[in-house]
Amino acid sequence: MSQIFDHSYGIVPVYLGDGEPLYLLLKQHNGYWSFPKGHPEAGETAKETALRECKEETGISTCSIFKSLPPFSIHYTFSRGDVTHHKTVTLFGATVKDKNVETQAIEIQEYAWLPYKQAKTCFRLSSNIEALDNVKKYLDSLEQGAN
Repeated sequence: MSQIFDHSYGIVPVYLGDGEPLYLLLKQHNGYWSFPKGHPEAGETAKETALRECKEETGISTCSIFKSLPPFSIHYTFSRGDVTHHKTVTLFGATVKDKNVETQAIEIQEYAWLPYKQAKTCFRLSSNIEALDNVKKYLDSLEQGAN
């Protein structure tokens, strides 16, 4: 059995409008909800890859990565035929200025802007929940610092 080690980079997009923060989730054609993510192109940094992939998959070009929130890495393994895939996804938390989304139909089945509690129920992988929790805790700490 062969093995593939794969690394991609993405964004946990958050819209901080007038009400509760909303998180952007993307439903892949395999039926799994996740965040915008993808593989680096030659010479790209992790942040550049994450921002480009977010723009490609959602049409959103107004992402601002949180400077004081370290990226969060997700690790999981799956098999396809005789091949075991070891996947690492590094996610950056980021705000977006508007909620207009134009998905990349070839990769994305649907999307949703959801409040934290509802977003948390969409994920099958606990590591996606951990990434969501990580960004929420960061936002909570910012809010507490403002009070």
